[in-house]
Amino acid sequence: MTSPKAEARLAGVWYLLTGLCSVFSYLYVPGKIIVPGDATATARRIADAALMYRLGILSDVVGQVFLVLLVLSLYSLLKDSGKKYARVMVALVAVGVAVEIANAFNLIAPLILLSGADYVGVFTKAQLDSLALAFLTLRSSGLFIVSPAHMHPATHLLQPLEGLGEGAIIVWLLVKGVREPAHPPLPASTS
Repeated sequence: MTSPKAEARLAGVWYLLTGLCSVFSYLYVPGKIIVPGDATATARRIADAALMYRLGILSDVVGQVFLVLLVLSLYSLLKDSGKKYARVMVALVAVGVAVEIANAFNLIAPLILLSGADYVGVFTKAQLDSLALAFLTLRSSGLFIVSPAHMHPATHLLQPLEGLGEGAIIVWLLVKGVREPAHPPLPASTS
């Protein structure tokens, strides 16, 4: 049986790995690839940095796996203080992960469209470039599916605060962990 402090530190590791994958796949790669409003330049960047683009997709999916591991660690920590709420947390994260992995398919579409395969030959290069950017825009919109359009500027303003808050939680879990119980729990009765 893992101690609560070790479980909290493990949750901190999963949280850190989730965050690193998120920074790479949600911020770094799109910042290097997407040229807002310029489909041709965006398509060129995808072609020029195909490996980085593919690593961004992989990082997105791996980050979701780390998120599942994080929530399972948190469940282990929280189940004794509120099993019902801990289960709700797991269910909500599971739904979010499923939605995000489905949304990641929008990142694969530009690779297919820009592949030069025979079956996309009915489209012009400009049309394929535009479709590729449209799928990237669809993916971006999918990230904010629960945010109303008028909240979008506020979301950008609050992101640094969100990052600081999550960073503080990660450091807390990694360094401080949780308080160990004063007395170990009594073993469960076998009768």
